[in-house]
Amino acid sequence: MRQITLTPRLRLIADILADNSVKIKYETADSYTSQPHTKNTVDTVRALDTAKTFADIGTDHGYLPYVLMCEGKIDRAYLCDINQGPLDNAAHTFAGSPFTEHIEYRLGSGLSVLAPGEAKMIAIAGMGGSLIQSLLEASPAVFQSADYVVLQPMTEQAALRSWLVQKGIVFTDYFAAEGNKMYEVIAIDLGATHVTPKESSDHTQSQQSTLTHHTISQADTSVRIEKSSLSEAFIMVADMLGTNMINADMLEFGHCIAKQTLPDYQRFLHKKKLKYEKILNGLKRSNNVSESARHACHQNLEAITCIIKYVDGVI
Repeated sequence: MRQITLTPRLRLIADILADNSVKIKYETADSYTSQPHTKNTVDTVRALDTAKTFADIGTDHGYLPYVLMCEGKIDRAYLCDINQGPLDNAAHTFAGSPFTEHIEYRLGSGLSVLAPGEAKMIAIAGMGGSLIQSLLEASPAVFQSADYVVLQPMTEQAALRSWLVQKGIVFTDYFAAEGNKMYEVIAIDLGATHVTPKESSDHTQSQQSTLTHHTISQADTSVRIEKSSLSEAFIMVADMLGTNMINADMLEFGHCIAKQTLPDYQRFLHKKKLKYEKILNGLKRSNNVSESARHACHQNLEAITCIIKYVDGVI
């Protein structure tokens, strides 16, 4: 059996899944063994105990499903990619392993290669936020039939969060540092979300526990957010800002932050603060910028400073 070392991005996803999955044990092949892995690799395997079937969208080399198969944590994996090259790479990863009868390669776009219910856990990582949104919109039945979906947008994170909020989808934000890079991951528990196409103030009912409500102002409309509050494992950005209404632009700083990720979230906020300080200094020196642009940047800085102060108090 070959040894697989997961990339930092996959390790990040692994930690998120390990912390959020509801453990449902299935019978697995005890004979499936692998070479020693890193702690994060093991966390990845443990995290996916929730799903007998797993779809890796944009599978690249197929490392994550390979590790899962090595640990006997899933019965079947769907390795999906829009290009043949990554599927060939994944086939090389699995070559000579005892798992070839337990995997399928699917060539096509996003979730379109899956039937509803085929994959109870789905990961979509390393793509732009708008692309991820379009993939979910293109295959709503597949998306909604999953139990747990993890998204790792490389760009346009705020736009993706805004779309999820409008759909009434329960999600939690995680942040992790890898060197000088910050990764943002959005974990969706569809077991706590009843997804409907209706985008109105009464469109979502959580299936569990008490609900808390916040409103996001966007394009002259408001959307009420309903979120299960089963534990104290997270903090709402709106609560950090001391308001029940936040502008959609504030979703750049997250929405519902997992407490376990607060140290890295703190680093994320300081990087954002430096970014907006540089922008504001540039705007102040320019004579061709509207006062409204300066005001918007200043508001973002104020919001970041407020959130940092709150997080400092929690940590």
